[in-house]
Amino acid sequence: MSETTKRVATAFVDEMGSGNIDAQILAPDFAVWTANSGEISGATYLTRLKMLGDAFKVPLRVKVMALTADGDRVAAEAESYGVLRNDVEYRNRYHFAFVFSGDKIKRFHEYIDTKLVVDVVRPVMEPGRK
Repeated sequence: MSETTKRVATAFVDEMGSGNIDAQILAPDFAVWTANSGEISGATYLTRLKMLGDAFKVPLRVKVMALTADGDRVAAEAESYGVLRNDVEYRNRYHFAFVFSGDKIKRFHEYIDTKLVVDVVRPVMEPGRK
């Protein structure tokens, strides 16, 4: 199972920048915890990912740097790069914790530099900003 869950976790991370997560890899009760928002529904998180994608002129690329799998859990370290609509480069580092039900993602925890998001990304996403 660990090779399958690692492959699914990597697919999720690869698709984050586009905001187009394949629903087939998500459990029906998919839920998320983020450092910015705390506990939110999977649907809310996916909507926010699509909104985030709209903030970038050069699409955000999130790349897995390391993976560890144990039982129904996968831990991923990742880095991102993108250029926002205001021409500011954005780079961040992440730790993602996935919990699986079979080969579907049931829970997702996202740890990132939240100050960087607030200072650099949020202004571009606010109405009336470039």
